[in-house]
Amino acid sequence: MKNLKFIGALIMLVVFTSCDKNQTAVRKLDGKWQVTEATASNGVSSTTTTYASNNTSTYTFDNCKLKKDEYCNVAISQTIYGTNVSINQQYRITDDGKTLEFKNGSFSSTMTIVDLKGKDLTLQATNGSNSTTIKLTKLDK
Repeated sequence: MKNLKFIGALIMLVVFTSCDKNQTAVRKLDGKWQVTEATASNGVSSTTTTYASNNTSTYTFDNCKLKKDEYCNVAISQTIYGTNVSINQQYRITDDGKTLEFKNGSFSSTMTIVDLKGKDLTLQATNGSNSTTIKLTKLDK
């Protein structure tokens, strides 16, 4: 009987811990992030672009309390030589804080969270031998 209680408590701990990792990532993302560098690779060669002050791309993540299969809001804004384009999407964190999923209507895409520490965020998307790595720096909070 003691073993059953222990196993039950252990299962509850694992369930609550996995949910907490996703929510912890949401709290860390809360705020405005600026893209500082993007690297595209086709498996043979790679190209890195460093963003200058007149070419900016930002992600503004809303903080929310995620429940299973729920999404938060994110505004993606890009300014290239004075022209601003903004897209409002939804996002969620899955896989114990390791995956960032974007959703816009029926379209969705995922990126791996390579690093999320302090004011540094590194995301990576992979499609076959092609990959894109984006580095961002937090602007506020």
